[in-house]
Amino acid sequence: MQILLPENLALEPLVAALTSEGVAIGRGPAAEALPLLLRGGADVALVPTFDVLRNAEQVDVMPGVAFSTWDYPFARLVLKGLDKPTGTLAADPALTQEILLASVLLGEHYGFTPQVVPVVHPRAEHLETHDAVLVVGNDAPLLDAAGVVMDLGREWYELVNYPMVWGLFVTRKGEAQPAWRRALLDAVALWETQQALWLRAREMPEVLHSFFSEGIRFRFDDLAVASLTELREYLFERRALDEVTDLPIADLPDEEGDADRDPLL
Repeated sequence: MQILLPENLALEPLVAALTSEGVAIGRGPAAEALPLLLRGGADVALVPTFDVLRNAEQVDVMPGVAFSTWDYPFARLVLKGLDKPTGTLAADPALTQEILLASVLLGEHYGFTPQVVPVVHPRAEHLETHDAVLVVGNDAPLLDAAGVVMDLGREWYELVNYPMVWGLFVTRKGEAQPAWRRALLDAVALWETQQALWLRAREMPEVLHSFFSEGIRFRFDDLAVASLTELREYLFERRALDEVTDLPIADLPDEEGDADRDPLL
């Protein structure tokens, strides 16, 4: 199996576990994951959830595994303040999912409907010319900025009481293999078993230690399903989705032991 994962520090535990299992891994920008998968550049790809929802007819979602978090220091929204409506939001146009989520959260929590201004690789300094800035990436956890700094993952949890599902593992339509699911599940189980050891072996700032200790999840369970249901409803209400459709879960044969296991695990 060749798996494609975004170049995201949050995924390093899974990268380590998959490498230990001998799985071939490719890395690249999250926005390019789906096009590359559809061109045959990988067997399985971790694709932003919104891209999966918008292209459900082309992919199948692998059961059992997903990428969700309770908080997410890798996506931060910086505002000048909350005393007046946010007029403009500087954001990288490639980050469609984060932009939509920020818009939903600003609207639901604060009644703001900002105009999104495309800025490639926005930084906190763009707050000088805009009312808000969306900072996403491996440097975001250590962001030092004036104003109000929000964690998009935590804001989503406060809105719906479920973790945010940032990505789903997908294959091209009709091509999912049981062995691929098993490899992913084995890697997730390995990470869960070795999490404490993995953390002790690495020095990191407290914000990252807290995230890797308590915030990260790789299971496609009932909490993830409930969160996806809420997300689809919000995106449909905001006309980001044409309809609320079921996820195209891959129809894979049962494995030994599946009878006693939640089908989403």
